[in-house]
Amino acid sequence: MRAHRRLIWKYASIVVTLVAAAIVSVGLTELYFSYQDSKRTITRAEREKASSVAVSIEQFIQQTLDELDAVATPAQRSERKRDFEHLLDRDERITRLTYLDARGKEQVFTSQLEIDRLGSGRDGSRSPAFLRTREQSRYFGRVYFEEESQPHVTVAVAEQKPGRGVVVADVNLQDVSRVVSETQIGAAGTPTPSTPAAT
Repeated sequence: MRAHRRLIWKYASIVVTLVAAAIVSVGLTELYFSYQDSKRTITRAEREKASSVAVSIEQFIQQTLDELDAVATPAQRSERKRDFEHLLDRDERITRLTYLDARGKEQVFTSQLEIDRLGSGRDGSRSPAFLRTREQSRYFGRVYFEEESQPHVTVAVAEQKPGRGVVVADVNLQDVSRVVSETQIGAAGTPTPSTPAAT
């Protein structure tokens, strides 16, 4: 009788062990697939946010190029200066506009921060903005900072005529920086609050 009971308890312990192992296995499997689903969700959210930021930056660049192309047409100095002033009034992101003639001499300079110049003849023929734009019709410089926090970039387009000059713009990137900083992804795959970055 005792041997019979021991045998029953032995089989019972085996059954309990197998059932417990099955429960643990199912739990681990569900946990694994839940983790994989969560990781895919986060990756998808990050990809969507990155795509949204890329579209915003592309629109910003294209709008800037379109505006510069519109003022990079043959014109008298006084007329070009007026066109530059109108563009600065329309788009506050552009802080300076310069027209360098075919020799690289400054003919028109307008700015939100400095005194305007007309026919100064300052030599910009060795600047990367002039040289590379003459070769490639477009130029994007490196990001630099003004007032120790405002990110800017130099953008230039070639004038629309043979033997052309170059229109050079200094553009404030604070709006782009804000878009990037406001779309950081948190651990749950959602944007996290952040302050506007300067880089």
